[in-house]
Amino acid sequence: MFAAKCKSDSHECSRIGTAARSVVGGTLAAIIGMALVIAVGILDWDAVVGMRGPLVAAGGGFVAAGFLCGFGHQLARRLAGGLGAAVAGFFVIAAAEMSPPGSVEWAVNGALVGALFGIPVASAVALTIEAVVVVLRRHQ
Repeated sequence: MFAAKCKSDSHECSRIGTAARSVVGGTLAAIIGMALVIAVGILDWDAVVGMRGPLVAAGGGFVAAGFLCGFGHQLARRLAGGLGAAVAGFFVIAAAEMSPPGSVEWAVNGALVGALFGIPVASAVALTIEAVVVVLRRHQ
């Protein structure tokens, strides 16, 4: 689906495609983790207050990344999904300072603020893991 077409070096293009799939998979997992915090926060605000929110998000992102087979390397997906979701979850909970906690307004504001910070973190983590994998494979 995301495979790049190159004539010069297909192995290099394969790495680029895998990295792109890892970024997409990690980002999707982070969004799923963030959505989990929002859903739980609407149902029971006390379940996500404080550090429980980012932990719920990280767990949800990590588990969701495991189910996203075909989206790059599993390690990159899981770490990116977990860390990106944790950052997004932190900012989702912090959005309660701007809106009434557990409300629909909080959910919308939290999703926007959480995605603003969580998605770049998930992308950066996935790309970093992919770069490390490439370097380690070259030295084998």
